[in-house]
Amino acid sequence: MPVRTAIIGGAAAVCALAAASVFGASLARLAATPAAYGWTWDLSVGNFTHPAEVRRAAGVLDAFPMVSSYRATAPGPLLIDGNQVEVLIFERGRGTVPLQLLDGREPVRPDEIALGPMTMRTLGKHLGDTVAVAPIDPGKASQRLRVVGQLVLSAGPLDTAIAPGKGAVVDFEVLRRFYPEPDAAVPQAFFVRLDPAVDHTQAVDSLQRSFPGTVVRPLPHPDITNIQRVVYLPGLLSTLVALLALGTVIHALVSSVRRRRRDLAVLKTLGFLPRQVSATVACQATAFAAAAVLAGLPAGVAVGRWAWRLVADQLGVVSEPVVPSLQTLAVAGGAVVVANLIAIGPGWAAGRLRPAIVLRSE
Repeated sequence: MPVRTAIIGGAAAVCALAAASVFGASLARLAATPAAYGWTWDLSVGNFTHPAEVRRAAGVLDAFPMVSSYRATAPGPLLIDGNQVEVLIFERGRGTVPLQLLDGREPVRPDEIALGPMTMRTLGKHLGDTVAVAPIDPGKASQRLRVVGQLVLSAGPLDTAIAPGKGAVVDFEVLRRFYPEPDAAVPQAFFVRLDPAVDHTQAVDSLQRSFPGTVVRPLPHPDITNIQRVVYLPGLLSTLVALLALGTVIHALVSSVRRRRRDLAVLKTLGFLPRQVSATVACQATAFAAAAVLAGLPAGVAVGRWAWRLVADQLGVVSEPVVPSLQTLAVAGGAVVVANLIAIGPGWAAGRLRPAIVLRSE
């Protein structure tokens, strides 16, 4: 029974450590990949309130050789099928600044809309369905827009209510239909992509001189930052499980030496040296660790991948789980090393057994 408990405990520890490694590596990959949480541009520029500012900024970006493309945007709430939803409203600019699509395509016509996955589930919509879109202001007639895409959203610091999985995207012409008065609908900022061949640090410095205080680099959404703050919890839990497993392995080895005193004494009678008897205990510990690794490592990788997919789906991000090969091998190798370190004490005690005394008592 102690042997079975030790193997089960070791497998649980290996499983927990492997799962924590996969989850942590996947979260690190997400945080290091802005496109995965919807930031497909290099930086955002501006905090405009007047059409003249927008026109001046567009002129600066057009004359800026390090800028490959840009598009104007404004965040704001709209009513979609009676539900208030934060929306990114895009206007065509220079070049292409693609969005991070999960399915379908971007809206390119004033009768089209794309939704975040969580918003799509909340509204109960699918690609090809239509939704009624209206402004928050009363007295405005709604428009019927067709859902053409599902995407990951990010507005950066413009509107933190727009999360990777929550919100919608429409063409700027939709807003102008609601507010046809001249200059009533004004873009708030530009999303800018830099030429990959240029020095990005130099380009950002130049843009900061043209747009002081309004140039923002990729920032993870607060939902992602909150998860990063508690990412230590899986590691802490796996460490506690490993400590419990450590106790079960120690108990199993000590109990095994006590139960097998006669067998060990016979081995010494047959000519085993103390170090060979200790090596026998070490082999038993290695067998415990190998069984735990074979059972726990694949299970831990599977659990880690499942947990990350669940979290990524809830966040609405596009991020495949990452299996860190070095950390996974370290968990496997560490289990064997720790088991052998634990075996030093019981092995030393087994090597000091006196066969005559043990066999006489038996």
